Amino acid sequence: MGDWSSTYNAPALREVGVWEVAVVGTWVVLGAVTFQTPLLAPPFYFQFLRMRYALSASTRAAFLRVRGFLDATLTPPSASANVPGVVTDTYIRVRDFLVNIGDAITGPEQQQQRQQRQ
Repeated sequence: MGDWSSTYNAPALREVGVWEVAVVGTWVVLGAVTFQTPLLAPPFYFQFLRMRYALSASTRAAFLRVRGFLDATLTPPSASANVPGVVTDTYIRVRDFLVNIGDAITGPEQQQQRQQRQ
């Protein structure tokens, strides 16, 4: 059992992190917009995600994986010609807004580490 869990624990946590960031967040927002979930669900969920982002390196890695996928799908030069410019512009604005929030959460020392890696 120990060998099995040590083999699959890290990949499973990576996938759960991406699911937590991309799928559940989208589901909560769409549920609130269509009145299937309470309107207070998105603020509570995003506060939860904010705390996870601040405290968990795996959650930050999940955000990076989701961002990489969305950048490759929605931004030039790798974006399809069928993606409207409005979608790309809106995505870039929302992405930059969320990056600024993430920078405010993580603090200056992690910002410096990220800038050194780039």
